[in-house]
Amino acid sequence: MDPNRITALEKMAEEVKNLTESPLYEYRQAHNYSMVFGEGSPHAAIMFIGEAPGENEAKTGRPFVGASGRLLNDMLSSIGLSREDVYITNIVKDRPPENRDPTTAEIQLYQPFLLRQIELIQPRVIATLGRFAMDFVLNQFNLPEKGQKISALHGKLLQGNTSYGPIWVIPLFHPAAALYNRATGIPQLQEDFARLPELLALPPVPQPEAAPPEAGGLEPDPAGRPAAPLAGGGPEPAEAPEPPSPPASGAGGASPSEEQLGLF
Repeated sequence: MDPNRITALEKMAEEVKNLTESPLYEYRQAHNYSMVFGEGSPHAAIMFIGEAPGENEAKTGRPFVGASGRLLNDMLSSIGLSREDVYITNIVKDRPPENRDPTTAEIQLYQPFLLRQIELIQPRVIATLGRFAMDFVLNQFNLPEKGQKISALHGKLLQGNTSYGPIWVIPLFHPAAALYNRATGIPQLQEDFARLPELLALPPVPQPEAAPPEAGGLEPDPAGRPAAPLAGGGPEPAEAPEPPSPPASGAGGASPSEEQLGLF
């Protein structure tokens, strides 16, 4: 294991811990919460990205714990992996009050840390967990599928470019969404997870350069309201010519979770 990579992640985590300019810093201190930087292998081939920590995560300082975390662990186990084999993190590293969506200002403040994590770990596969994380990643990497719904894209094999080479992106339903619609959600999530080993066996192909994405992949809101993902503009893009995914099971409407939002 590369000690330089571990040291770099530890220094980055310390930066987030001392990010006093964050509008979420005082909330963290007042409630004796921890920032949630991420955990797993610094050499992971797969990186899972969610939206922001929930209450359980902020109390433990670990991403995806509680019921959603247990389901995530089960999904990993079903494909022969553990949390130690992958890397798990969020766009925003501190819990927003009442699990609300992060504001544009919060995303712009925290997103450089996520992008540095990606550049440092250099995963071959980015798996997004939930609608919000999917929208962010598709816009950030300027994928042609941006603007489409997670019900249409979950389990699909998408491709993008990074500074270190091409990558796979696979949108997944959030584990909390699967738990909310347990009868159909859990089998669907398991079916989508089963595609991950396929991605590790297939080298992604470099994609044609696209126009630069909007800054942060999100529309700014001068009033500081929660960020609205870009719709991508123009007609809805065609499906990527990848192996077809199974039909969407439908996520339904969920009440706010105590763990993480941006589920559907």
